[in-house]
Amino acid sequence: MFVNMARRATSLKFGVATADHQCEAYDGRDEIRDVWERVRGLVPRGKATDFWNRYREDVELARGLGCSMFRLSLSWARLETEPGVWNDEAFAHYRDVLQAIRDAGMSAMVTLVHNTWPLHVQAAGRGAGLLDPGFPDRLVLFATEVAQRLGDLIDDYVTLNEPDQLVYGWIKGFWMRAYAMPPGQPPYQTGDAQMDDVLTAIPNLFRAHAKARDAIRLIRPNARVGTNPLVLGLPRWIQGLVDRNATHLQSPEAAKRQAARFVQSPIVEGGRVDCSIAQLTMTLERGQHAFFSEPYYGTHLATLHANAIYREHGRRSRRPTFYDPVP
Repeated sequence: MFVNMARRATSLKFGVATADHQCEAYDGRDEIRDVWERVRGLVPRGKATDFWNRYREDVELARGLGCSMFRLSLSWARLETEPGVWNDEAFAHYRDVLQAIRDAGMSAMVTLVHNTWPLHVQAAGRGAGLLDPGFPDRLVLFATEVAQRLGDLIDDYVTLNEPDQLVYGWIKGFWMRAYAMPPGQPPYQTGDAQMDDVLTAIPNLFRAHAKARDAIRLIRPNARVGTNPLVLGLPRWIQGLVDRNATHLQSPEAAKRQAARFVQSPIVEGGRVDCSIAQLTMTLERGQHAFFSEPYYGTHLATLHANAIYREHGRRSRRPTFYDPVP
């Protein structure tokens, strides 16, 4: 559920929301999230909730709840099958969906990028995807096509769903088994490299939103265009600390120091052991045949040993030394 306070209205709008990947049935054509889910071994979406075929039922259910707004995502991968190649049939389908929403007495809010994008967008810039300097212009082309073909049935636009969450496709906390969002990073990516990508992603997402918003309003001057942030729901005092920490970074170097604390576990690295006999190193190949638990995943990069100098004198080390595990 969500609520939206329209900028030029005084009434509170109540509605429901769908996401294309979560709700629409898989049509055999991959987008980035289909590939990402297979790589991670997650359950494929399959028919999902089959919103692609059963949208009229869902729209009617929303109307029966008394909703005045219906939010849905447009699948970029369905609409632009190749760079610059637009799928007329898919556009016609979404026009039917939007018309059904309007006929049910609700306004439509459309999301252009809902945590997934076409493989050809990801492949651009030698696989840079959303980090590529050309990404904002690619989003502009998509937004322009949507506004021209469907804009008469759209009241509100969300250019990028929760852009502050998208950065978790390039940075991973020490407590996380895998990247929370696509596209993810290569195994054992350093904290500095992760933060370099985050510092590239954030301004690129700002530029993409601003340029897409301008493109939409050039065609539909009365359209309301924005983004929605990921809200953590933290207590106010904790959220204040998080915000202060994020907004007081003065340089990329400071951001990288923060990333080092974020991606390296202070708990795991503070342990103490007398000796270790053996440890199985987790590799991508072994991961196909053996299940590594969450705690193992968090600690497999380091084997703890007593400090060599203290060991020679028969005393326990005050601080362990960390060695890479044997292959």
